[in-house]
Amino acid sequence: MINIAQLKQTSARFSALFLKITSFTVNTLPYLLLPQLILRNNIVILNALPYVLFYTFRRTTLFLFRGYHPKAERLATWGLSAATLGCLLGLFGGWNPLFWDLAGVGVGIAAALLPPAVRVFNQRGQTAALPKIKFSALYQYGALLLLLGLIQLDGGRLIVWSFGGMLLYVGLGWVGLWASPLRQPLAPVVWRDVKLLGLNLLLTAAIFLSLINFRLARNEGTMQSLLRGLTVLAIVLPLALLIFSWRLARGNGRLTWTIRARGFLRGLCIDFVAVYGTIYVFVILGSSFYVWVILMYVVAMAIGAPLLKFLHAKIPQVSVADFNLLLLALGLVLTFWQPVYLVGILCLRIVVGELNREVLAELDGETPLTTDEEFLVAPRLLALGGLFFQMLLWLVMMLVAQVRGIKLAGLLTSYAHKTVSANFSGLIGTVHWVMVLIVLGAALIVYLIQQRQAKAGR
Repeated sequence: MINIAQLKQTSARFSALFLKITSFTVNTLPYLLLPQLILRNNIVILNALPYVLFYTFRRTTLFLFRGYHPKAERLATWGLSAATLGCLLGLFGGWNPLFWDLAGVGVGIAAALLPPAVRVFNQRGQTAALPKIKFSALYQYGALLLLLGLIQLDGGRLIVWSFGGMLLYVGLGWVGLWASPLRQPLAPVVWRDVKLLGLNLLLTAAIFLSLINFRLARNEGTMQSLLRGLTVLAIVLPLALLIFSWRLARGNGRLTWTIRARGFLRGLCIDFVAVYGTIYVFVILGSSFYVWVILMYVVAMAIGAPLLKFLHAKIPQVSVADFNLLLLALGLVLTFWQPVYLVGILCLRIVVGELNREVLAELDGETPLTTDEEFLVAPRLLALGGLFFQMLLWLVMMLVAQVRGIKLAGLLTSYAHKTVSANFSGLIGTVHWVMVLIVLGAALIVYLIQQRQAKAGR
């Protein structure tokens, strides 16, 4: 007979590892799994919806919680529940595609809620100085690569196996949450401020509408969706920036310029890889190459922090924050040369992780937020930076296409059907230069703000 107490005690040692595996799974691997559905037949819009819904819910869900700051346990419970339901429904998508759409919604919500919750648990573990498992990183990355291989090899032929594998990893997350010695009693979320709730709902819905049109434009191939998304975002983004990134939701504390700038730059870097990078890879390198881009995400998580510490130790005159911006510039330059494109992506993903650490460190030192609250502010800043990048990206693409006499609708249609030809390589090449200069300009602004802060602190 199973001794529940002993099982929980044994599992407690691995709880952090289980939660990390689950968080990374629902946050990253749907970028490989759900696009497999698009390749199954020619009804592009129907098969694109699961991916569209996943991405949109992933980017908008956290905006609903501004001002309420639920505890990490609550977010983890909601996230694991959504992931479980989503993966279960995904098993039946072969019978009715509606289940794949619902799976995209569930996994998207989980991808928004689980990562900040798991980061809170990790922070608690560091504070409590809990003993770490030897070679835990190898276990984590081995498990992730195993599932990644399953999705890549069998995802297009037997989608059910991919959803089954994700469901198994979500089960690990439930075990990790149940057994975690860091878990605190659940506290109810009280929705007292009706005006704040209404504002959150309104702006979240507007951002959702804009993002879903952007994604439909890419995966359906229509200019109408693109124009709708740009119109809504041009109206909503200034309001969202003013409301979500300027003043904290409780008290009179304000976000510092460095928090805002670094959080915003992080969003630019992420969508340079995840949004523009996808188009670049499909047009220039071929869709099968994208799995290597995802692999760079995993490698960056493993070597990012140690690499920056090593560089700082060798050249202590340059701060880690400045090294990070230099690595960003190097990564952007390397993306121009195809043989080292993946190295450039690796550099950018390392920068993303370090920017996140910098933002969280300053949120902890300069604001009255609790740890649970800090890990909700950073993703919202990231989302706003990403939205800004996407708006500029599509505006630049439309302008360059107009100047060159190229029909952008043709590129969107070809991309949607995964038949993009070399005819669009000139357009992408010009857009690449412009977007790199935009991100470099944002990095320069962050550098100047850091220098000003450093002088003020002397």
